[in-house]
Amino acid sequence: MMKIFTYIFSLFLIASCTSIKKDNTAQGTKPNVIMIYVDDMELNQMSAFGCDMPTPNMDRIVHTGAKLNYNYVSAPVCTPSRYGQLTGRYASRCKSYLKEFPTDDPIFIRWNGDLELEGSEKTIAHLLKENGYATGFVGKWHNGQPTTEERYEDMNLHADYNTPKVQQHLKELYARQVDYIKKAAGFEDVMNVYGNNLHALALPKNVQEHNQEWITQGGLEFIEEHKDEPFFLSFNTTIPHVPSPYHSMEADSRITPNGLLNAPIDGKYMPLRKDLIERTLAEGYPIDYAVIKWLDEGVGALYKKLDELGLTENTIIIFASDHGVTGKMTCYTSAAKVPAAISWPAKIKGGKEVNELTSQIDFVPTILSALNISIPKGYHVDGINLLPTLVDGDTLSRKFIYSEVVYQRAIITKDYEYLATRFPKEIQAKVTTKNRNEFTIEGKQEEDRYGAQAMFPGYYDDDQLYDLNNDPKEQINLASQSEYQSKMKELKGYMKQVITTFPHTFGEFGKQPN
Repeated sequence: MMKIFTYIFSLFLIASCTSIKKDNTAQGTKPNVIMIYVDDMELNQMSAFGCDMPTPNMDRIVHTGAKLNYNYVSAPVCTPSRYGQLTGRYASRCKSYLKEFPTDDPIFIRWNGDLELEGSEKTIAHLLKENGYATGFVGKWHNGQPTTEERYEDMNLHADYNTPKVQQHLKELYARQVDYIKKAAGFEDVMNVYGNNLHALALPKNVQEHNQEWITQGGLEFIEEHKDEPFFLSFNTTIPHVPSPYHSMEADSRITPNGLLNAPIDGKYMPLRKDLIERTLAEGYPIDYAVIKWLDEGVGALYKKLDELGLTENTIIIFASDHGVTGKMTCYTSAAKVPAAISWPAKIKGGKEVNELTSQIDFVPTILSALNISIPKGYHVDGINLLPTLVDGDTLSRKFIYSEVVYQRAIITKDYEYLATRFPKEIQAKVTTKNRNEFTIEGKQEEDRYGAQAMFPGYYDDDQLYDLNNDPKEQINLASQSEYQSKMKELKGYMKQVITTFPHTFGEFGKQPN
């Protein structure tokens, strides 16, 4: 009897110790991180920010976390915005610009600020990998492609996608792109990626299609593979960016930049595309809204996986758009202000509204703080840590947001926006008072690429000031009015404060050459 008692007691001790060990592990588990970056999404395309159609999965991030009501991107176009998201730095610090532009002239910021190879510029992925995190990247990249003899836009343009030759060519280019991302950004797992916009992937024109299921598949497989260790997933959609995502919902779901899949995946990870279209119409919404449902279901699939694995509570989810569409490639607030939210159920109380100025360059320092990782010596961060605000409601000391694109720079406060356009010497030599309205903010004698000159009357003014409370659409330029000169001086001072820290000058604001 004593032996039996001893045996049972031993089992009890073992079970108790195991239980205690599991609980301690749970308490000390490092949080996972998923950063969702969507492409060209407006504020009114997410119901938490004004869309009249429910987007329950994207809104779940808001309802279980914090809604960022004043979130602006540091650069309102794809490449420099994504640079800021991954590094926490303004694109003006990108090393490739030092090779491309003389430092005594303004730099041209568009799709040209690529991350350099071999990790010469570290990203959040490098830092987290060095601290024991599994790191994965899926979806849209747009921060550099391997060089080719022929332009990506011209390769295979009129070829038959289904031929073995084209399929092999795409797989070769795709493998090189994956290798590029690993070397440039430091991700271990790179899968189901779009290296650029659809027209720049060497895809035949008739198959330049989005595939949200394929991107979602990559995210789900990464989570499943690394469910037992802390992970960081950068999840980047190609929608709702053009070409028409709705058209892609009617396309073959086997189409990818890595060639044709063996079988369709429509309905495998998310609802069938046709069902989403039918549901959209049955609910009385325009047919294009089906694209937002498609995007929302991709986020929903990630949540479903996290819920099934019991990882949701201790997973930080950051959601944002890379920029808006109205006034795209300008610094007007319609392009710079984007939907954004951060959820971490274990730490952040759900339903929080953050009415502080925030930016996507804040994501890196916020993640590092949440993970108790110090910013390494030599790693420059322009963003600030939002965690005290998200968790404790602390007020930020930030007075303004800086934004930059092409030859335009902006200072944005809660009440005002100041925009400055300054051209390099070569373009200045061509500009006169008579022809100034012929030059876009890209410094070209043509109409603005996205039609901004028709939306903003002050577009051609080198200095612009707008009262965001009384003139949210930025129609009345106050820069020359006498009663606003003190405000102009204040905001110009902020701009000089930022730009003097950059390698390149920008008119009177940057470091002046000796």
